[in-house]
Amino acid sequence: ATDGRLLWMRFTMGEAMPAPAIYDGILAYTTGGGCFVGLNATTGQMLWMDRFPGLMGNMASVNYYVLPNGTPLFIAGFTYVAPPYGYLIAVNGMNGNEVWNATMPFPYVGANTGLGDVPPAVDQSLGLVIDNDIANFTPSTGMVDTVTFALNATNGKPVWATNLGRGPIPPAFKGGMPLVYGNYVFDSSPSLGIVAKIDASNGKLIWETKIPDVGLPPTLPGGPRGSPTFYHGLLWVAASSNIYVINPNNGQLLSMYYIGGRLGIVNPVISGGTMYLSNSYGWVVAIPLSQIYPLYTQFK
Repeated sequence: ATDGRLLWMRFTMGEAMPAPAIYDGILAYTTGGGCFVGLNATTGQMLWMDRFPGLMGNMASVNYYVLPNGTPLFIAGFTYVAPPYGYLIAVNGMNGNEVWNATMPFPYVGANTGLGDVPPAVDQSLGLVIDNDIANFTPSTGMVDTVTFALNATNGKPVWATNLGRGPIPPAFKGGMPLVYGNYVFDSSPSLGIVAKIDASNGKLIWETKIPDVGLPPTLPGGPRGSPTFYHGLLWVAASSNIYVINPNNGQLLSMYYIGGRLGIVNPVISGGTMYLSNSYGWVVAIPLSQIYPLYTQFK
């Protein structure tokens, strides 16, 4: 990291679009060829490899949950070309053995590319894996539900599922990882242009906020598609051509700041009082938070 010198390189079986995860010296990644692989993060030596025929790792980055005995479970989403269209799979990080696999909780059936395109979040304190997907697609109307759900991280059993609402299917659906903060989940529905707060312990919907100036499906891509960012007591959301600032306690929209371009599957990166963003027009942008919302310093 200090000089950019190549330390090791490994060729993958299939494209490796999802971001890997690293825990305790083990780097785990998935591929479009249905592989789940663990490497020594220092040397690049393969420790284990699983193959799941017919499944594809698309854009769902790998995450991990640590069992009470210290064993890590690496968790990733895979796409399947027929119903239920996606699976979450957890493997033992020490040996690669599959621990569990799960789909969306009943009565929801994933649609489109399914769970292979939305990275799972982990609430270590509650022992949950939390994800979202579009579900129950009706071809005659083009409508889907947007569902955020939680699984038991140890065994993959469903804990709760919350339907954020029904709307037109977003084109080429991809989603950001649900934001887990303070035992709450902050998530969104690109079908409806909303941001929502959910109690992570039971799935109770606390508030939903519809954000303005977002072109919705079926004619436009919809949003937000990326995850919210929690900083300085506020939610910062990128969607359409704007940054939205939301009070996380009550869902009140405090500010809307126009940037331009199209903000797709992007979550704001904030450091040193500056927000960094990339957009679908090929720009990287840095903006002072004081320019987006001058009153942000009043929040904690």
